[in-house]
Amino acid sequence: DRAGVKPRIPTELSGKRTFMQALQPVNCGQLTEEDFREIRATYFGMVSRLDHQLGLLIDKLKERDLYDNTIIVVFTDHADYAGDYGMIEKFLAGFEDSLLRVPLIISGPGVEPSGAHDVLCEMTDLYPTLMDLLGLEPKHYHYGRSLAPSIAGETAVHRDAVFAEGGYHADEAQFRVPIPKGSDYELMRSVNVSNPHTARKAAMVRTERYKYAYCPEDRDELYDLEADPGELRNVVDDPEYAGVRDEMRERLLRWMLDTGDVLPLEQDPRGWR
Repeated sequence: DRAGVKPRIPTELSGKRTFMQALQPVNCGQLTEEDFREIRATYFGMVSRLDHQLGLLIDKLKERDLYDNTIIVVFTDHADYAGDYGMIEKFLAGFEDSLLRVPLIISGPGVEPSGAHDVLCEMTDLYPTLMDLLGLEPKHYHYGRSLAPSIAGETAVHRDAVFAEGGYHADEAQFRVPIPKGSDYELMRSVNVSNPHTARKAAMVRTERYKYAYCPEDRDELYDLEADPGELRNVVDDPEYAGVRDEMRERLLRWMLDTGDVLPLEQDPRGWR
């Protein structure tokens, strides 16, 4: 129902990084609100189709008496702007909730039906969660945290912060996948090529209340999600938030160190060299 589609987040880009300011006019500058409603409705229709296809898989598992012995995890690698901020699709260095807040549904043996759990988590948590549910021990170091205690209702807090990273260096031409001449993506590519900073490497930390994005070749971003859930007002240079900005930057730096290289858990014939 096009008339019932939830309104998009407005096109307010004054505090956003270069990629959004450069790409929005090129990709969506001529689109009307009616166009955006159509895009969003089509996107939701695609989600409904996915739901239907998942249902077919579950029906087949039940038909073969496998359903009660199968762990099912439903998630996605990213979401879609779908009109938010006047943008469509995704971007590899975008950190808005429109892209990063994705579904995660887990069912199967060892998972008691318990409804929704409102906790911060990362995709890195899927591996240890499945290890837990399967009764297996990881054989290498990792940075995920098992969601099993949260699923079981044993804890109300899983993480107090989550992290993301994206983008690439301006000279990493291998990231520029071939685009056929005349493709709808040709114009987008021309923007990226003419402005190498549109996809610069960036990293983000998000707590329940704040989100901070660090991009050395571009502006940083800081949002108070309690006062500004749409991430429209970048307060990174606001003196009132200077302490928050410094604390979030410190957390990001500590995360980069904590998730760096580690020694293997076991020696091999080469020793520890």
